[in-house]
Amino acid sequence: QSVFDPLWRTGSSWNSVATRQYSTYPFPFEATQRTWAAFTALEGAAPTGTTWSVGMGLDHVHVPSLAVDEITRKSLLVDVDDYGAALQAGLTQELLRGATLAYNLQSVRASRATVQSAEHAAAAARQAALAGAAQAYWLWVQSAGEAAIARTASEVALQSLEIARGAALQGGVGAAYVARLEAAAALRAGSLARAEVAAGQAEDQVRAWTGESPGTSWTAATPPGDGLASVLDPVAVVAAALAASPELLAARADAEAARAAERATRASRLPTLTATALAGVAGRDVDSVGGAAANLFQHGHQLPFASVGGELVVPIGGRAGRGEQARTQGELAAADHRVTLLEREVGAATTSQVRALAAAAVEIGAGDTQVRALGEALAAEEASLAQGGSHPQFVLDQRQALVDAEVEALAARTRWRAALTELQRLQGALGTELP
Repeated sequence: QSVFDPLWRTGSSWNSVATRQYSTYPFPFEATQRTWAAFTALEGAAPTGTTWSVGMGLDHVHVPSLAVDEITRKSLLVDVDDYGAALQAGLTQELLRGATLAYNLQSVRASRATVQSAEHAAAAARQAALAGAAQAYWLWVQSAGEAAIARTASEVALQSLEIARGAALQGGVGAAYVARLEAAAALRAGSLARAEVAAGQAEDQVRAWTGESPGTSWTAATPPGDGLASVLDPVAVVAAALAASPELLAARADAEAARAAERATRASRLPTLTATALAGVAGRDVDSVGGAAANLFQHGHQLPFASVGGELVVPIGGRAGRGEQARTQGELAAADHRVTLLEREVGAATTSQVRALAAAAVEIGAGDTQVRALGEALAAEEASLAQGGSHPQFVLDQRQALVDAEVEALAARTRWRAALTELQRLQGALGTELP
């Protein structure tokens, strides 16, 4: 809005002009006219297409003049000093194109739209950063959990191997069973190594998102939990995302700016009709500029002046105006299309995350049930094996199935957290608390 801030102007000038007269009456002569002037003024503009100014000027003219000697009746060339001062106020008003606020506030509107777009872009970047950090954290939680499960499985495999080796020395189990346990322990050790590497990499990703340097050991303090017990309303969730998505807010702000610019270009095709009024008072003196300034306020010595005028400028053909309007119409259509596309994308993505949350909640319940059932089945198989009623391979298979079920149950909880994180990002609702 600085285009409407008042301006103070001041300036001065000096010039010298030599003149020569060759006529014989009254006689030939040469002279030099010297002039200086100074002014100061305050001026400004309003959104209504009005410009105003108030100012004061001072001047001095050194003029060579012809005079007649009263005694000899001869013509003489004498120098005359003329000092002047003036106070004036002026007003100019646009009556057609420049009289509309939409036309005159184009630069203000464009600047405001730029600021709004930058604010929405910053909000979207913040949401993306928070979502990235949260996703990295939940991936780390999953990786650390899988490493813990692999560590427990490896410890159980080693314990089983030691027991089997002791039993083999006493002839209680065969060498084939011991070999199977050795293979199982080696497999668990490899799985544990891979899981620990994955957990370390996931922890490094969390450090990268949070700006921390590697070196210290971290522990994931927040578990993934069990998910929402209630069912989300897709219609309400989508409506919240459409109302608060930072990307959508930025696109809508751009569309509104383009719409206002298109309205303003309609006025640019109008002719320009300008009315001008000027009024003031002057004072003159032959002795000093101070005397001229004093005469501004002395009745009988004031020299008032005023003027009014108008100007009409009509663009012939109007190709520039039509081209500008076509450009803004194209930009408006593109901005509206982008808003429509983003609304569809945000709506579809939000609906997808609602479905992912519901599916993950079901998977969490099913995974917990499977872990419990497989744990009971493993205990039964181990008891049966101890009594000689089960095959060792059945126990190994049951242990592997239990480990897989525990990993899948943990992954289901992580998927639920990831879906919730993305849903809150779409709604622009992420904060410093983990979703």
